[in-house]
Amino acid sequence: MNIESKQPYTVFRNDYNQYTFYKLGISKKDTTGKWVNGYIKCKFKKDTVLENKTRIYIKNAWLSFDLKEKETIPFIFVSEFETADEVIDSSKKSAETVQSESDDPFKDFGEEIEIRDEDLPF
Repeated sequence: MNIESKQPYTVFRNDYNQYTFYKLGISKKDTTGKWVNGYIKCKFKKDTVLENKTRIYIKNAWLSFDLKEKETIPFIFVSEFETADEVIDSSKKSAETVQSESDDPFKDFGEEIEIRDEDLPF
């Protein structure tokens, strides 16, 4: 089962006995329309370090599990993601390049144009 999101998720970090554990914060509406929050254990590639409450966009992830005393403990393995800050920065840069590359409609404004008798229709 592959997972990809277009909405950001909050990653909660928990440090315990020299180990770091991560959980994804998820939410949904219940039958009364009230928002309910939950958490799913998640893992990242080796040497990935995130701060507590980092917002990420999941680009590639999948559902996996650990076995602990014959009990299945599900988690999401996130292999590719972008932080919300990275997405915002890349959007700003692309908007700046589009703006700088577009032609200025007023660049020729104010320049003199010479009209000859041959150019006039009458």
